[in-house]
Amino acid sequence: DTVKMDKANKPGKVWYFAREKNNLKILHFINLTGLTQNKWRDDQAEYLEVPLLSNFNIKFSSSHPVTQIFLATPDFNQGRPLSLKFHQHQIRKGHYQIICTIPQLKYWDVLIIK
Repeated sequence: DTVKMDKANKPGKVWYFAREKNNLKILHFINLTGLTQNKWRDDQAEYLEVPLLSNFNIKFSSSHPVTQIFLATPDFNQGRPLSLKFHQHQIRKGHYQIICTIPQLKYWDVLIIK
């Protein structure tokens, strides 16, 4: 199955957005699949549990070669960053395409890209 992703927080999809800080690219992934609304904070624990998404690929571009990718999430590995394998190739000078596999996404994952 393909994981449906969107830059907007739409129910039924994985919402993603990027930030940059201290020469790091940071990608956030919030699992809204299985939800009928786009409110992802469930302070009262009333929402249905979202399905666990496993082993799906993401593709992104970078203007610099990537040397490391880490996954951090409060949902597994006790929040400790996990190093991810990735593939990249230079499309043209100053433009790289990177592909990596997200091992699992329950609620919220963060990729830290060096």
